[in-house]
Amino acid sequence: AGVAFIYSNEMTLMVTPGRWATAYFADSSGLNLNLGEPMLFPRYLHFINGAMAVAAMFVAMLGLFEKREKWFAKEALQYGARLFMTFTFIQYLLGVLWLISLPQKMMALFMGRSILASILLLLSIVLSVGAILMLSKAANTERPTRRVISSMISLLFTIVFMAKLRDILRDAYLSPNFNLETAPSSFQASTIIPFLILLVGGLLTVFWMANKFFFPSSESQSAK
Repeated sequence: AGVAFIYSNEMTLMVTPGRWATAYFADSSGLNLNLGEPMLFPRYLHFINGAMAVAAMFVAMLGLFEKREKWFAKEALQYGARLFMTFTFIQYLLGVLWLISLPQKMMALFMGRSILASILLLLSIVLSVGAILMLSKAANTERPTRRVISSMISLLFTIVFMAKLRDILRDAYLSPNFNLETAPSSFQASTIIPFLILLVGGLLTVFWMANKFFFPSSESQSAK
């Protein structure tokens, strides 16, 4: 949570260069917080709560992979579904709070000023509602697999659309001072190659851990 708060401070400073410059020249230590930014706390809470909703979805999915303990599988699915619905409803409230904390010009992007942003916002809401409905039905059926997977897919598309919405908002904030399409760029092998190596290594590690957890070997099962 602390890292997310620092990251939210950095992101809100990034999209407001004037505020960043004022803070930097007042104190160049790099320890400046952006506490005066109206969207800081709504943005931060929106990210934290969204992460909790995604975690709840994975708890529900855990019930699909548990084949030995039927009672645990059902409990995980129902518990994850309840948490997901709770956090998603809270997310709607935080989303509205974040929206109204934006300057009027930026808020108008999602109210019809930008067709793409407005459509993506509407699709995100519809998909998240669909995820809630499918997961709630899955929690009360004997064959939940298809509904849980459908709910997960809806959630993934919601995350993708919301990421694009944040990209649109960031571009709108920076448009007077910065245009990504015209910005100079160069390939930095000393940075990108270690990043890619660590990324692949991390993904392989997560895959190995997930495989060990969800599909334990016969030796580990017999040991239990």
